[in-house]
Amino acid sequence: MRYQPLVTIAIAACNGEKTIEKAVLSALNLSWPNKEIIVIDNGSTDKTTEILKKFGQNLYCHFFKEKLGRAKARNEALQRARGSWIQWLDQDDTLIQDKIKNHFSNVCDAERVDVYYSPIIAVSPRGEKKTVPPARSMNRTPLILWFSSELPQTGGYLWKTEAVKKIGGWSDEASLFDDYELVGRAIRANLNFAFTPIPGAYWNYKDKPMDHLQALEFIYQKKKCMDNMVRWLEQQGSMDLSLKREIGKAYFVIARWLAKEGRIEEAAALERKQKAMNLFCVDDSWIYHCLYSLFGFPTTEKIQKFFRKKKQR
Repeated sequence: MRYQPLVTIAIAACNGEKTIEKAVLSALNLSWPNKEIIVIDNGSTDKTTEILKKFGQNLYCHFFKEKLGRAKARNEALQRARGSWIQWLDQDDTLIQDKIKNHFSNVCDAERVDVYYSPIIAVSPRGEKKTVPPARSMNRTPLILWFSSELPQTGGYLWKTEAVKKIGGWSDEASLFDDYELVGRAIRANLNFAFTPIPGAYWNYKDKPMDHLQALEFIYQKKKCMDNMVRWLEQQGSMDLSLKREIGKAYFVIARWLAKEGRIEEAAALERKQKAMNLFCVDDSWIYHCLYSLFGFPTTEKIQKFFRKKKQR
């Protein structure tokens, strides 16, 4: 393969002593020969710095005493990157050996592509694995996958460095959804996406429950990202029926999350607003559909809450 651009592997680390070595080794062991690895140590107070120093000149490490935050740390790596492409990696995840090679298997694509993306293998704390996006969804567009929350996590992408800079890099606007927010801006900037069907990374996710305030922040951040995208789509005049259905399903999920957090009036107001715009689609069991048809959203959610409590006893 003659096309061998320099690829920057960028890792933002903070108190990752349990996982950072495995993440760095996965970057070093990539089969792609022309690469550099940049690690931004984001104010670690554990043994992360000590572990990183053991790799010596194999890494470009930059140590910050103060905690920058994940977005700023990633943007520090972006500014230092020499590669024409950049692969982001979280400190507790790993890359599959041929990930970069697989993206560049069709060299003709590289000039027109701004973002490659591939499935990731999501691994639960119990070792259970699932592929995201699942096989049934791999032929769907990035926009549809974005609304259905089936796009891969951070490690699943390979970005053209200038394309990330063009859209302003990483943002703290939705810190709990930073990769979701970044990809949303990339879609609105009409960047060219190309799909590589071979899984490229492992994502070790945590599934512990959030407290009430964190759950609400999670909901509001995702809703804000969705609202921004819907406004843009309305301005473009480019919403067909299938897209409207996916948007409606996404708002249904938001409304249900709000209801589960005790914000039933807020959830009902969202349902009314989105329904008036033909952007609310109930996506649940036939029992839920029947209850919703008979009693409407607020009462259906109260019934669901009653049965959830009963089941927990």
